[in-house]
Amino acid sequence: MDHTQIIEALQAGDCLHIRNASEAIRTGRPETAFMAENGQVAMAEALRAAQSELVSECPQQKPLDAPADWKPDGVCYVSVDEATRYAEAVKASVISKPEHHRFNCLPAGDTLEQFDWFTIAPVRHHVSEDATAQCEAAEADFWTIYGWHSDGADVDPCFVADAVHDEFTERDIVRVAKQISIETGKGFMAGDIHFGYYPRRDGGPVAVIDFKEIAEDLTHAIHEANESEIPDPDQRVDDFDNHPLAALREAFVDYSDFSGSDQLDPYLPEPVTH
Repeated sequence: MDHTQIIEALQAGDCLHIRNASEAIRTGRPETAFMAENGQVAMAEALRAAQSELVSECPQQKPLDAPADWKPDGVCYVSVDEATRYAEAVKASVISKPEHHRFNCLPAGDTLEQFDWFTIAPVRHHVSEDATAQCEAAEADFWTIYGWHSDGADVDPCFVADAVHDEFTERDIVRVAKQISIETGKGFMAGDIHFGYYPRRDGGPVAVIDFKEIAEDLTHAIHEANESEIPDPDQRVDDFDNHPLAALREAFVDYSDFSGSDQLDPYLPEPVTH
């Protein structure tokens, strides 16, 4: 099959699995390109087909030649139309579940609508006190989304926070936050007790809907912190990536249009290549 025939097969419902040279070395399995219904195809034609605007990278599927103990490797491709249908079906399945089943800190009967805005914070478990508390990013045991709502007072209302959802990684907590942002249209802030919350406007924290703004503010905050805290002779090119908030910032980059590229879909698993 040439690349046009591969694309036509994908549009008819087939899927293409490519294991390139680096994945072949890593997994100890041969470099190859397979189609679920049409079998092995030439690698050069497969790579050319994968570059077409009619083809989309898809969350990993098991290739035909995979052993019983297979773990994801390579990259899977389908038609853009099939990827869209898949994404819509996954999203519909996710949002159809009761909110207290989706968000692991939300009690039955509570909903996201009761909150005015949300924050993401690192949290640490204090064994001696058998309690959890917000902390600096470097000390985090896990990450929590908090929903903020008014106490109902007409004059000088006080806003209180309730935990909505916990995740162990920055990437997962931002993925869930992006779902909440899409579904509620309400703003977010993110940070820790050392840096406070971002975005900040006129010195104060402001909840925003656009995750690009949070990525931008965390970028500036990390640069400023490194410049002020690390003496010039000790500065390294990897200081930014090693900052405690760098992973959180990177997650906001990937779930926004910060870099001008397509942002990740928070309802789909990320394509797995290793």
